[in-house]
Amino acid sequence: MPERDALSQLLVAGLLTCFATTGALAQHPQNSQTMIDGVQFTLADGLRIEKVADGSLVKWPIVADWDEQGRLVVAESGGASKPIIEDNKKKRHKIIRLVDVDDDGTFDQRIVAADDLGFPEGVLCVGNDILVAAPPVIWKLTDADDDGVCENREVWFDGQTITGCANDLHGPYLGPDGWIYWCKGAFAKQTHTLLDGRRTESSAAHIFRRKLAGGNVEQVIAGGMDNPVEVAFTPEGAAFFTSTFLQHPGNGLRDGIAHAVYGGVYGKEHGVIDGHPRTGPLMPIMTQLGPAAPSGLACLHSNGLVPTGQHPDARVLVAALFNLQKVTAHQLVPQGSTYRSIDHDLVVADRVDFHPTDVLEDADGSLLVVDTGGWYDLCCPTSRIDQTTAAGGVYRISKVTSESAEAIAASAQSPGAKTDDPRVEGLFDARPWVRRHAALQIAVLGNAVIPTLQSILNDSHRVLEDRIAALWAISHIDTAESKTLIRKQLGHSHPSILRAAAHAVSIRRDSESIDDLGRLLDHYNMHVRRVAAEAIGRLGLPESATTLIHAIERVNDDRHLEHSLIYALIEIARRSDVDLLSIAESGAQRRAALMVLDRVDRCDDIPISVWFRAIRSRDPGMQQTAAEIMAKHPHWASQASERLDQWYAKIGTDDSVASEPLASLVVGWKHQEAVHKQITQWIRRAANSNDAQQTFLASHLHGFTSTVMPHAWVDAVAAWLSEATPALQRTLAESLRQTKTDTHDAQTLANVLRTIAIDSPSPLHRFALLASLPAGSVLDNVTVEQEVVSAFLSDDETLAPIASKVLQRVKLSEPNRLVDSLSNIPAQRLTTAIEAVHRSGDKTLDSRMLKQLPSLRVSRTLSTGFLTNLYRGSSQDLMTLSTQTEAELQRPDADIQASVESRLSQLSPGDPVRGLQVFRSSKAACSGCHRIGYVGANIGPELTRIGSTRTPDALMEAVLFPSARQEQSYQATRVLTLDGQVFTGLVRGHSGEGFELQLTAERTVKLDHRDVELSEPSEISIMPAGLADQLSDQELSDLMALLRSAK
Repeated sequence: MPERDALSQLLVAGLLTCFATTGALAQHPQNSQTMIDGVQFTLADGLRIEKVADGSLVKWPIVADWDEQGRLVVAESGGASKPIIEDNKKKRHKIIRLVDVDDDGTFDQRIVAADDLGFPEGVLCVGNDILVAAPPVIWKLTDADDDGVCENREVWFDGQTITGCANDLHGPYLGPDGWIYWCKGAFAKQTHTLLDGRRTESSAAHIFRRKLAGGNVEQVIAGGMDNPVEVAFTPEGAAFFTSTFLQHPGNGLRDGIAHAVYGGVYGKEHGVIDGHPRTGPLMPIMTQLGPAAPSGLACLHSNGLVPTGQHPDARVLVAALFNLQKVTAHQLVPQGSTYRSIDHDLVVADRVDFHPTDVLEDADGSLLVVDTGGWYDLCCPTSRIDQTTAAGGVYRISKVTSESAEAIAASAQSPGAKTDDPRVEGLFDARPWVRRHAALQIAVLGNAVIPTLQSILNDSHRVLEDRIAALWAISHIDTAESKTLIRKQLGHSHPSILRAAAHAVSIRRDSESIDDLGRLLDHYNMHVRRVAAEAIGRLGLPESATTLIHAIERVNDDRHLEHSLIYALIEIARRSDVDLLSIAESGAQRRAALMVLDRVDRCDDIPISVWFRAIRSRDPGMQQTAAEIMAKHPHWASQASERLDQWYAKIGTDDSVASEPLASLVVGWKHQEAVHKQITQWIRRAANSNDAQQTFLASHLHGFTSTVMPHAWVDAVAAWLSEATPALQRTLAESLRQTKTDTHDAQTLANVLRTIAIDSPSPLHRFALLASLPAGSVLDNVTVEQEVVSAFLSDDETLAPIASKVLQRVKLSEPNRLVDSLSNIPAQRLTTAIEAVHRSGDKTLDSRMLKQLPSLRVSRTLSTGFLTNLYRGSSQDLMTLSTQTEAELQRPDADIQASVESRLSQLSPGDPVRGLQVFRSSKAACSGCHRIGYVGANIGPELTRIGSTRTPDALMEAVLFPSARQEQSYQATRVLTLDGQVFTGLVRGHSGEGFELQLTAERTVKLDHRDVELSEPSEISIMPAGLADQLSDQELSDLMALLRSAK
């Protein structure tokens, strides 16, 4: 064993290196440390941190904003519990104002502005009003008499939904364009009326916007991410947002910051984004943050906290990372029409009870950080810890300086650049609340202030930020004069002013700007091109289509520019019948035209010959686009029969012929009679076809099959199997495993598969074939049956999993050995053994097994409902016994928290090296679903950095009681079928016909939508409870040591 121990130590060392580097941010060369209230903060060089509001003023602050008097308006939690809808009825949350009475940078006074609120998730101060997102609505709270207390409240926006994690609404946020933005998370369906009068119904995540005065909404972006939280804007108008699950977790990646481009579809692949028009691949993530649960985001007005390095003019975002106990800075470096970020840690806390949720800049350039403390306990991530030590607070990060606090305060109160007109002076003030108030007032003043603003805009000696601020202020004035002046800026020489001007004419849909915008599509600055394309699309003028589609030629692999050009064409095509194909001059342009026609449901206007030229193109991008579109139009199949046959005939004989687009097409059209006949002919000739054609058919056979394999295919497949090479047999077997056959045909296939398998000298090949037997088949060979059972019960990492797949399909003649070995069967295979025993039909054996299960530790891992569902059609005695057995196995602990604390107190010092062995063992079976570094699978949440985001009690709770709280992207779904079966699992692989449920680490089931009576979120995790009961105290201690070291 010494060699194995040494190998494990090397593996853990590699993993610890992975923990240290995955998602790591660039560090400053020197760091300092400060201790505040028992929390040690590590700060970037030259920075300091102090607490400016403690528990005596505010407890559990969530988010904050400045009101127009410079008071800090904070949403204060009163705690929360499940279910959130019921908890909200307690109305225990408040909005408070914190006042720095003596201007020393520390808050001294507390005013309760509003109470009796549901869970607040955003505040925005606009004049005397405070907009507060408290799902399902955004409230408008009004302080009518200016005493700091909001006497009136009304619903400003109704989001309609509130889900279990209450992440349906975040915000709102004020854009430089004067519009109000907010984020919609979770996947509940909302229905809204858009600005153009269309009704939209979607469950996807979104960023929406509308005018402060109210009215219809506009979709900014959509996506499959779980929880977009905050939106921040650069002075030029570029928007960015933080979100969890911007991609499917893996290799330490998950959450991030993205550049929010109008019309983009972001996040991970998810069924909720079906129907949202895509312009190509999902929009990319700018900054990968790992499992950070990013929350607050701000774009700094002054960049004094971050060393500029080689990019002195770079805009800087700062983000609050809830899970990672840190605040980070991200310098935005232009890259094409988007950005890359240079990332720095500003401050990192050493305790998991520091949970930053919001960041905002003060007048002196310092940064306020809201630490929410330890109250949030609705979903993962949780901040639940000892509440007496986690009240949260507000901190200030600032530059180390020799100036006194009074001097800093005085400089913060001084106005910005002087003007001759005091009405606009506030736009350039150092204080953010003054700047915002001035911008709102200018919209009311109207044309009277335009000359002053124009003078500032044209003054090349003014700093760029002042000139851009003047431009935005002009755009807030809704007059013909302001439109004319903004339009003139489209000829400006500075790209930043051009971009802001293009944003302004875009939001106002100024059609007279169309010629100037068209010229900007050739601008040297790619950001300018992209914003111009966006603006042209929003105008929707058909005469612009030619300019846009020809600009596709100059995209140069710039995904963001490509998106804005294609989305602009989609917006134009929605409003007119412009013939895009007739003006397209290249392959790239034609691909874009076909994509646009699909997004506006005009594909039937195009001859089938055009589509086939596209799908047979040598350009992979064109092939993929055409295949995806054509597969959605099965009614074209009657015109395409001969073309499909000619295509198939060239596979393997013409190197220029690609088979994957054909497969996509056939899968999409398989229900059409003409295509069904063609597939049947191909399969009948398969044994005499060339190798490439056989591989094509074998690989896609399950995709070509409808619910049940057609009778006409069975004999041909059986004959083909008999003559196929071993490699092809395995490919066919894999397809057959995913295909159903009716009772008569099952016997035909079973005979052939058994014969080939028994004659095979390779156990692996034999088991692969047997694992594809039709469900309920018998092996008809005692020796082979014993070999399968022996492999299933073994520790052979190669044969045991495939033997498990065999037992999931066959009916054993002698299942006694499984019952006798139940106590030695690992948790991940227990359900397979129980089902195999039950499938044998021996009621006496069933009864014996059910009575034995409660005495076995491993039985505690069975999911709720498994036994009662399995025995629902059995005799009354067995149904009663299964119910009794399950009740005994699932008896919950009276107090989860007490159980967690008890087990923690029993832990001995653990060893991460041994913990990794436990993690990978069949006893714990953790690696069957979870991944740490490069070890394990990607079924459940990744654990690479779990030690930095979870307290020891939260880790123990997850091991002991996995259903106590489920991470949102891993919440199980409970499905009831029309024939009464109940399945609980993770939904995988949506398609038009159905979906796949991951029931356990080794078992999945495919369900047809037509067979489903009910599908709903499940409170029961697919992670089995009771895993810890199988481990010794030392093994559990070692496993916990591994998880805690994963940082």
